[in-house]
Amino acid sequence: MKLDLANERILLTNELIEEREEEIQIKEDELSQYQQNRFGPNGDLMIQRRQLVQPIQDQVFNIIQEIAEGRKYDFIFDKSADVVMLYANKRNDISDLVLRSIERAGRRVEALNRKEQRELEKQEQLEKREQKGNTEREKEIEQRKQEREKEIESRKNEREQMMNDRQRERDSIREARLKERQERQEQMRREREQRRDSILNARQGNRN
Repeated sequence: MKLDLANERILLTNELIEEREEEIQIKEDELSQYQQNRFGPNGDLMIQRRQLVQPIQDQVFNIIQEIAEGRKYDFIFDKSADVVMLYANKRNDISDLVLRSIERAGRRVEALNRKEQRELEKQEQLEKREQKGNTEREKEIEQRKQEREKEIESRKNEREQMMNDRQRERDSIREARLKERQERQEQMRREREQRRDSILNARQGNRN
């Protein structure tokens, strides 16, 4: 419509031009409204996406809460979001644990007889014991690490104490030697003065 108007504008009256432009404006408004209804923030596309994704998000959120409460986590970060993580220990990544929990929930729903249900419960108990064992091993490793650090610190303090004692002993010996040397020097000075005084007294006696 815009191209036709551009080609025919020279042949049209002002009234026809305004009428054509008004029709074009109406079509543009309809197109804009259609885009908003289909692809806007509250459009059909976004609503459909939320309807499809929301159940999965709720399931993941509930399982993460259960894991956080069970393992006593203080924080769980979503690494796919806009969060900068300078360091993340791989053993704290619970993605596999979440997936296994989702799989267990799906298997539980699909279990059609008691045998499958018992097998699922047995597998869950094994996984829980495994998780408990991992936690206990982690605690044991951390305890050993702390004990080693304490032992290293204790040895360091002992070495420092021994070095300080040796330094005090050397300082004491040095002071004693210095004092002894000063006493000898003082004794030698007094002896020289006595000899000098004796010589002076002898000379004076001879003169008299």
